Amino acid sequence: MTDRKILPFRADMPQHISNIKVAEIAPNIEKCPKCGGTGEFRDGTFCDACEYGRNKARMRARWLEKNKADVEAARQRRMEKLYGPCMEVPKRYQGLTPQTLEALGPRAMEGKREAIEAATRWAKGEGEKPGLLLYGKPGAGKSVLGWWAVPQRGRGLWLTWPELTRKIQSSYSRDGDSEAMIEAAKNVPVLFTDDLGDPDRRRMESDDKRDILFQILDYRLRNCAPTFITTNLDGTGIRKQFGKRIADRLVELCEWCEVGGADLRTLRRALK
Repeated sequence: MTDRKILPFRADMPQHISNIKVAEIAPNIEKCPKCGGTGEFRDGTFCDACEYGRNKARMRARWLEKNKADVEAARQRRMEKLYGPCMEVPKRYQGLTPQTLEALGPRAMEGKREAIEAATRWAKGEGEKPGLLLYGKPGAGKSVLGWWAVPQRGRGLWLTWPELTRKIQSSYSRDGDSEAMIEAAKNVPVLFTDDLGDPDRRRMESDDKRDILFQILDYRLRNCAPTFITTNLDGTGIRKQFGKRIADRLVELCEWCEVGGADLRTLRRALK
């Protein structure tokens, strides 16, 4: 194989690998009917039906392992260019941990121990599934656990659901930006979506927002990507607002855990 200069890469695949011709790594091979001889598909995955695609996949894996730190840094720069600051813990949650809840007394811990254990396992990469979904009434402590657990898992995209959709939809007037933003959310190492859905909404979410969410969840499910979600909706509420297709993806991707007990906001005010 001839040496080539590594050019700026699309997604996480160096362009020099994408541009390699069949004859360079798989001479005398017939054109693959599945991928058309390209070795890859439009979604960035490689063809497993031909030696060309398998060789490309192996080359990409070796390149990513060798350049892991640079890839992560470049990915985060792309993310911040698209979304702006997207790894900042809000001031109201900074320094809050499960021990903070425990310090508020026994009442603060009622209905929360199972969720704390689930968040701790997920933060260590030991969860039952790639994702964790915490649901419960407002003020129960879901976001506290989310903003505590997610930074331990690694860099990524940490935004509330309203922020995520607002940023994507506001990019529709800019050619290609919305597609790039959705692709970034699909591929980010760790995705945290806080406050999914609206408990006061009495009708189905818009087609556009449901399509955005489905694309992201479906991709992350297929790739077992770490995902953390909090919501005030239970399973029935998710189905009514987002539909069965999205609810099913959430069930497959995430371990579900209810956060119950006292309203921490009310409790903290009462203890002051």
